Formats: sequence, C-alpha cells, structure tokens
Amino acid sequence: MGLLGLVIVGAALGSWLGLSGTEREDPRRAAGYEVAAAASQRAVAASEPTDPASRLAPRSPEAVRKRLEDRGVASVPRLLRAGLRREEVPEAEHALEVARSPAAPDRLEPDVRESGHGPGSARVPRAVQPLPAWRRYAAREEGIGTLPMIAIVIDDLGHSERHVVRALALDVPVTFAFLPYAPHARRLARRARAQGREVLMHLPMEPDNPATDPGPNALHLGLGEAELKRRIEHNLAQLEDYVGVNNHMGSKFTRDAQAMAMVLAELDARGLMFLDSVTTASTVGFELAERRRMPYARRNVFLDSDAALGAVEDQLALLEHMARERGYAVAIAHPYDETFAALEAWLPGARDRGLRIVPISAVAALECAC
Repeated sequence: MGLLGLVIVGAALGSWLGLSGTEREDPRRAAGYEVAAAASQRAVAASEPTDPASRLAPRSPEAVRKRLEDRGVASVPRLLRAGLRREEVPEAEHALEVARSPAAPDRLEPDVRESGHGPGSARVPRAVQPLPAWRRYAAREEGIGTLPMIAIVIDDLGHSERHVVRALALDVPVTFAFLPYAPHARRLARRARAQGREVLMHLPMEPDNPATDPGPNALHLGLGEAELKRRIEHNLAQLEDYVGVNNHMGSKFTRDAQAMAMVLAELDARGLMFLDSVTTASTVGFELAERRRMPYARRNVFLDSDAALGAVEDQLALLEHMARERGYAVAIAHPYDETFAALEAWLPGARDRGLRIVPISAVAALECAC
C-alpha cells in the first residue's frame, strides 16, 4: 500500500540499539592526536548506556501525518508527498514543484503556509523565497519518497581520498560527513557534491572522557559564549554547499540544552539540518531541533561499532529490519575496509528487495515535516 498502509511495529529492538563504539576512532587511519586517543575512545564507547528504543526509533508514517495535521501545515515536502496517495494531499500541494538541483542553487519555490497557528489557521500564499540550504544542496534523486527508505551516512571523511573514492563507487546516494579540520575536507567534499552526493559537516564536540580529543576547534562546555560562537562559525566556514551538520563525538556536549540550543540556533539561521549522531542516550539534540521546527534526523544504527566484517553484516540485517518495520532508518558508518566490503556485498541485494537508499535530507523531510 502506500506510506499510510505500512504496519508500524512498536516493539523495542533490543541490544543492537546500544551505543558501543559511537566515539571510536580507528587507529589504523588515525593521525596525530587520534592515535593517542584511540584506546580511550573505545573505553568511552564501552561505558555508554544502552539507548532506549523509543528515542532511536524512526517516527512512524502515521505519526508524521498526524503531526502535519496538528500543525495545520499546508506545505508538505515533495519527499513526503511521494509516499502519500494523491487524495490524501491538499489540492494546493499539487501545484508545487520542488527545485532540488545542486546545479541551480538560486532556483525558487512557491509555497503555501498558514497565516496563524494550529489546524484552524487560514492559509495564504507566501512570497516566493530561496530554498533553505538543506534543500538547495540536497541530492536530486527520483522517487525517494518510496518506502522503506534507508539513509547511510559515512563519517570521519576528509583525511583520505581513497575513502571518498570507495564511497562514491558504491553508486548509491550515501551521505558524506567531513571533519572540518581534515586536510582534504573542502576538496573532497566538492568532489562528492560534483557527483551528486549530499554532504554534512561532521562537527567535533566534547565527549565524556576528557582524555579523548575530538580535534581542533571542538565545541566544549567550558568555553565562554564568545569563543563557542567563534568555533561554531569557524567550523561551519570550512565547507561549502552542504545540507547540514552531525556531531563528531559529543557525548558530553549534546547533553547540555543551553549549549546545543546555541548550536541549533546557528544552524537554523543558515537553513541547515541537524543529524543527531546519538552518541549518548541522554542527548537533547534532536528533541531541541524538533521544538525549533527545524529539519533534523537521528541516528538509529551504528554499522561498525564492531568493525569485524561479520558484525557489520549483522548490523546491516538489523538496519533493514528496522526500515521495513518503521518505514525508514538512519545508519552511521565509518570508512573502514570491512564496512565498505560489507556495503558492497549488501547494497545490490537490498535494492532488489525493494529498499531505497536515500540521502539524509529525505529522512529529515519525514521527521520534521518542515
């Protein structure tokens, strides 16, 4: 059936939703401070609490539609409309055609929004406005509203061209997350964009373990407001034409509502989305983003907390299960040889089984309905 015909299973998904390995760095590819931090990162990961399933589970299609109705939102993103039957979409929406081509960043989109608040608000046309960055730089992919959908984000990029080349060779719209301080991040991000992939800024944030170094210009809770703002702006300036940000480490920082509110306000002002990597069960990131009604998504599965090939294959099976049960799911992976090998073997069959690999903006459109 369509999006509304999916059966949503609410059962907890067990120990695979755990946080082990979320702040782990691979010493085989680490350089400088990362080598010294590798052992402590694994210790941090092992000590993290298990994620409650309710905080990691994707929002059900029924819940997405109800939130739209409750808000009285007339403008549903094209990605969401693609999963609804025509009669379930307000008539005004059929006149809208969303321009999402990276090659035309200045194209405009007409829109219809409520003039007041709530379901009973009158609707009036809004002046044509430029698309926000999270849509302007989104990957163009036909039919990505079809469920079940899986978004795969590859973190920690920018140190090695080989990693980016291998990720591009997967030939599906995986999302590339580049560390702002990585020496080749800007150049390799441009290469990924030129080949139609979405890019995230992998923003370094403070972990729980003080011995674990998230990198230069990382966001720390002990910084004054002026320095924190400077670091946010410095990091965001290291890349161009990207759809949003996800946190690198950050198990301590993402628990602090005041600090995260400052980060999210800056992202929102720039039209960027936020992907919460959920490196701690106590993160407030995606919930604050939801309150701001800004585009966001949240990580559901880490593919390679255990980088052994068999373990990654098991996580892919669980990712597929979650996507089928819930309609969509988000995985974060790292540029390990074992991870690439597992993805190269799994992806062709996944497409044959009806799964659709989508860029992260497609999931943000479902989560936030913005």
